[in-house]
Amino acid sequence: MAEKYLTEENLSNKTAAWLRDFARKQLPLRKEKSALLVVDMQEFFLNPKSHAHVPVAGIVLSKALKLVRCFLAHKRPVFVTRHVIKRGEEGMFGRWWKDTLYPEHPLIDLAPEIKRHAEKGDVVVVEKNRYSAFYNTPLEKMLRDRQVGDVVVTGVVTHLCCESTARDAFMRDFSVFIPVDGVGDWTENFHTSSLRNMGHGFATLTTTEKICREIKRQGAAAGNENRKYPC
Repeated sequence: MAEKYLTEENLSNKTAAWLRDFARKQLPLRKEKSALLVVDMQEFFLNPKSHAHVPVAGIVLSKALKLVRCFLAHKRPVFVTRHVIKRGEEGMFGRWWKDTLYPEHPLIDLAPEIKRHAEKGDVVVVEKNRYSAFYNTPLEKMLRDRQVGDVVVTGVVTHLCCESTARDAFMRDFSVFIPVDGVGDWTENFHTSSLRNMGHGFATLTTTEKICREIKRQGAAAGNENRKYPC
């Protein structure tokens, strides 16, 4: 069922078509109120040997890392979700899916590049046990404590954890931004159906490059660029 619908060769044309077809609102991204949320970039979805492997995850990871570098360079908070379910808390996940990401699961780890940022304390790791990063987690409070109003969501998979997180963010009055090249799914149909939903009802669809360019522009105008993380 899974398909590699996105490649470096078709990336530009695909993203342009998705924006043309699904983008409805273009709200401005406010750098000083922004935060990045990297969703579930774990080996479970990245490793080709996993039954849950997302074939386009490599491209998504490269875009996510570009966003991480950009946000860190401009001293904006980065949150990374890690999907993990303790035994006894499976709920519907245990009934719906054949595999559960228990703490001891061999593919539970974050992508090495993201894990290194976490170990250095550059990013905040939020553990979640349902699709949405807001469900039974301290994420909303951490965003409020940092006066965040705009949330950029990147990661996997588009129609499950990314869309659920985006919906919940909108319902909590955060402005949501989705880089269409920075989220990925098992199939293009899943991906585009989700983009259509998000673009219509609760998210500004954009690209990784546009987000970074706007962050840089506002950072340069404020004169507070940080060269530790070039972007």
